[in-house]
Amino acid sequence: MRLSEEEIQQGAMSAENLALALRTLRDVGYVALEDVVPLDWVERAHKACDAELERYVAEGEGGEHLTKRWGHVSMLSPMVSPFTDPECVENPFALQVMEAAMGKDIYCAFYNTNTAWPGSTHQPLHRDIQHLFPECPYPLPVSMVVVNFPLVDFNEANGSTEVYPGTHLVTDTDPEDKQKLLERAALLPSARTNVTAGSLIVRDMRMWHRGMPNPSQTVRTMLAIVYSRGFWITDPRMNQIPRSTWEQMSEKTKHLFRHNPVVDDAPV
Repeated sequence: MRLSEEEIQQGAMSAENLALALRTLRDVGYVALEDVVPLDWVERAHKACDAELERYVAEGEGGEHLTKRWGHVSMLSPMVSPFTDPECVENPFALQVMEAAMGKDIYCAFYNTNTAWPGSTHQPLHRDIQHLFPECPYPLPVSMVVVNFPLVDFNEANGSTEVYPGTHLVTDTDPEDKQKLLERAALLPSARTNVTAGSLIVRDMRMWHRGMPNPSQTVRTMLAIVYSRGFWITDPRMNQIPRSTWEQMSEKTKHLFRHNPVVDDAPV
């Protein structure tokens, strides 16, 4: 969905657009807000992310992703600027949607990058988290979302993610039975998250989705920040924040990252 120029300048969605975004997230499982992130920040983040990915792959672990994970590289985001800038971690439009859906006690649970390398293949179809109470025959409200920040234009030519609208509400599937999941998904409509750089996507992490092949010659880069309701147990693998970064964060960002470990800076 597109916001008005006035909304973008004010950094706040109208009541009508917020209601539409919230309803879309609840009904469809994701909502895309187009062209709401400053392009100068996107360009800086893109360059920084490409440099970090090049180092990550060269050092070995990222290279294993290319050979063992269908060419889709997932790297913990460095907790330094531009990755910790307000444009992304406390994006006002994403926060409005998330706080309307999950309340104001949300926090950042995990922050990484999702990258489709040239020559990547299909990821297995999956959902990132299961329902809180799998025995319930009906879905509960959303409790964890991921906010995706494409750092390049996303389209079929470079492997935009495939999603299955409405499947965040499906409660009667066995997450371990991948074959039955594929058979059922074959009967359902899917969509591709085709958006321009400068857009963002808020997605319920229960929705079925998969990374797609990237037949282009360029890396398809995206930042992915997971936000949770306050009752979720924190993950011990959460991103460590250098003390110098923490001291420069706004009070809002500190609140969002309140469960992350703050560590002394590495010696130069």
